[in-house]
Amino acid sequence: MTSVVLSSGPHDLEALGEDLEERYFGERLGVAYAWGKRVKPMIRLGWFEWETRTVFVAGRLNSRKVPKYVVGHIVYHELCHAVCGVPDSGRLHDERFCALEARYRWHARALHWLAFRYQGVEI
Repeated sequence: MTSVVLSSGPHDLEALGEDLEERYFGERLGVAYAWGKRVKPMIRLGWFEWETRTVFVAGRLNSRKVPKYVVGHIVYHELCHAVCGVPDSGRLHDERFCALEARYRWHARALHWLAFRYQGVEI
């Protein structure tokens, strides 16, 4: 379950998402973007809701302390889910997904930043 957080902060998710869609996929993917608060036991920084085709990013990342490339990484990761779907294996992060995700220009840098600040938290 997700509650939507309406937030005016430094990061414009919709503009960032649309830019990533065009840059990495060459087209709009028909997804919406929202800041959210996960109301499940598992803490995540981002998630994709299939029913509404919405990319959610944890509202706590809408801060000047979080670099744009980190928020971009979270959004891009969730866009990869939108593109790859759920593979027959049931593994959400299969080889195809990982190869697509690694195309993000700031992938390694964002993972490094997140590792020091959100250790053990899932994207």
